[in-house]
Amino acid sequence: MNEPLDAAGKRMQRQAAEWLALRQARGFTPAEHADFSDWCAADARHAQIFAEVERAWGTLDGLARYPHSPDVAADPDLLLPARPAPKVFLPPRLALAAAALAVSVAVVWKPWAESKPVPPPAVAAVDSRILHLPDGSVVELNVGARVEPAFTPAERRVRLRQGEAHFTVAKNPDRPFWVEANGVAVRAVGTAFDVRLVGASVEVLVTEGTVQVHPPVATSAAGSAPTALVNEGQKTVVSTRPQNTAPVVESVPLVLLDQALAWQSSRFVFDAMPLADVVERFNRSGTNTVLVLDDPGLAALKFSGRLRAAPVDRFVEVLEANFGIRAERRSDGRIILRRAQ
Repeated sequence: MNEPLDAAGKRMQRQAAEWLALRQARGFTPAEHADFSDWCAADARHAQIFAEVERAWGTLDGLARYPHSPDVAADPDLLLPARPAPKVFLPPRLALAAAALAVSVAVVWKPWAESKPVPPPAVAAVDSRILHLPDGSVVELNVGARVEPAFTPAERRVRLRQGEAHFTVAKNPDRPFWVEANGVAVRAVGTAFDVRLVGASVEVLVTEGTVQVHPPVATSAAGSAPTALVNEGQKTVVSTRPQNTAPVVESVPLVLLDQALAWQSSRFVFDAMPLADVVERFNRSGTNTVLVLDDPGLAALKFSGRLRAAPVDRFVEVLEANFGIRAERRSDGRIILRRAQ
């Protein structure tokens, strides 16, 4: 801004920075996008200040490319706006030939690309925060976490390079899902669990289903080390050094479980909330599934619990098992909720 900001302007600037940081970190959900639009419309200065903050953010990105070595000459044009690429004009015949070549390359390339294994994407840092894998599984990364997916037709494998990540695994019994962390391997089919690298150990905390934990094995050892099954609400801490004993599994009290997962941004906590409001909250979470209460009598039912925003199927299973509700899944992505007969 050209003029100094007053207290209200500084507050708006902080709000704009928070909105921009959220958008840069993982993008807006539909609900957040609506809230951001409402914020911009609430005061004419909001959009102006947001634009100023966004330009400043771009300038700081430019500084990240500044040479750190004192032996490298400074670039006087470092922070200047990027110049548009020069336009190239081709005679009509050359333009048609170039277009034909592009089409022919696309036709030849496509079958070859489909026949080759898909290379793993670059290591994903916390800039993404939420990582959607090709099979429908979701990885939520804590601050500083780094993961590397390595999928093949036979199995799904993700390597946790550093930090902590929570995995919500899409069910596929014919294609096991593995998480590797410093030699420790965690196998799951369709479940949700947290893996954290802590010094020379790996902590595995299961929030849904069951996983099998494989400790490291020395290359000279015969056979494999004993494994451990870790169920929902349990954890194990495994040394990254080779061992010949099964990891110790312990139960985690609910309050400690909540504390361990407090860093997650996609976990819902409901306390005696009307079911209509709970359903609306899930529908605003940005998933492709829409829940529909087909019975007005269900709207006032009170719901308490701790659930992740995705997958919605887990919430539906809880309703079917505990609230006398029958779910009808439609091909258009809707799930109709009715009283069970």
